[in-house]
Amino acid sequence: MAMATFKNYLKAAIDLALTMETDETDDCNLEIIHNVCRNGAIKNWKALTAQGFLEKYLYCIGGIMIHATGLANNWPRIRQLFRQCKPTKIAAEHSAIQAEWEVQKLGLNQRKVNAVLTTAGNMTAMGWHDFKNEYVPKPIKPQSESEVDWLPVFDALNRLPLVGPAIGWFLVRNVYGGPFLKPDTHINAIANWYFGGNLSVMTDEIRKLWPQVCSDTRLKPVHIGEADYFLWNYRKSTNLPKC
Repeated sequence: MAMATFKNYLKAAIDLALTMETDETDDCNLEIIHNVCRNGAIKNWKALTAQGFLEKYLYCIGGIMIHATGLANNWPRIRQLFRQCKPTKIAAEHSAIQAEWEVQKLGLNQRKVNAVLTTAGNMTAMGWHDFKNEYVPKPIKPQSESEVDWLPVFDALNRLPLVGPAIGWFLVRNVYGGPFLKPDTHINAIANWYFGGNLSVMTDEIRKLWPQVCSDTRLKPVHIGEADYFLWNYRKSTNLPKC
């Protein structure tokens, strides 16, 4: 049966992420996602600073078309290049950053560098309060498990340089820890294979199966944002299902 197959798939996804955490091959991603999800979207939004947001933004766009290991290896130097993600310092040292990047590159192309410089400049010119309200808004329905209710947040983030459909949802997860399945390439592939593309039905099945497939007490009760990470990580790592 398809549902029994999905049960096995979900368990395999959880097991892989836990193994990667134990082996220290996940760049602390599970710990990061766990903390942001369990904090709650509103708490995360209230605590978000300009520097904190710019770091998440830089990480997301820096990883476009780059293997995760390559980004991780260069990450300390990338943060150093962009002045530890302090927007005012980036804006003030715009020319110096450009010159330093031309020497060391660090796996970044000109479009990525321009995106960070532009965003940091806008944050500085607008002020964090106004920038946050414009581009990183407070979620209207923070408890919602439907991606539809998160579209206003996605649409606001999607207006930032280099933030397209994939990076937009990635940012929603990393910044807010929203309790829903984001409709990205990997999650949609799983939903299409098992549930005819219906994310709502897949969410219900995850909730039903979670006590049977997850034994880690940290991860109980189920948080759909964490489940999203497990499924996304497994599909990204295995390319299964192939569809």
